[in-house]
Amino acid sequence: MHYVDGIYQKPYDETASKENDLIAKQTAARFLAQTAACEVRIPITEQPEAYSIKDFDMYLNNELLTIEVEVKHNWKLIGKWQGYPTIDVPFRKRKSKASIYILFNTHLNTLAMATMSDIQLSPHSSKPCWNTTEPDWFYNVELDKFKFFEDQNGIWKHISGLRYD
Repeated sequence: MHYVDGIYQKPYDETASKENDLIAKQTAARFLAQTAACEVRIPITEQPEAYSIKDFDMYLNNELLTIEVEVKHNWKLIGKWQGYPTIDVPFRKRKSKASIYILFNTHLNTLAMATMSDIQLSPHSSKPCWNTTEPDWFYNVELDKFKFFEDQNGIWKHISGLRYD
């Protein structure tokens, strides 16, 4: 069992992280460049890993933005949220120094974006997880804290009016 500050936390899975890490970071960088005119000044592959602090840096009008990116493999729908009443973000993000949090669906063509401060101010609870023996802790973030976008033929479009099943 792995406890951090007295709370069970799923151990870091390096294999799962490497499987999605680079492509998710690159997709997030393209999204932010296209929708917010952000720029990557140091190639993502050359930015040092800062596990639990942030994933990579970008700039918006010379202001540093730190980005945290994840892929939710059980979010399989395209162009809409999977249908849960909240987005549950791993509680280990409580130590993140990122300014922006981006969550992708498994296809990397639909995303939910929020400020990390909105996530860290959200209530949290534990729930059982398929890949752990102990319940894991999550922030339970209201859907209205997120903006949703879909990649439509290479152009990221804001999804107006939340759609979910």
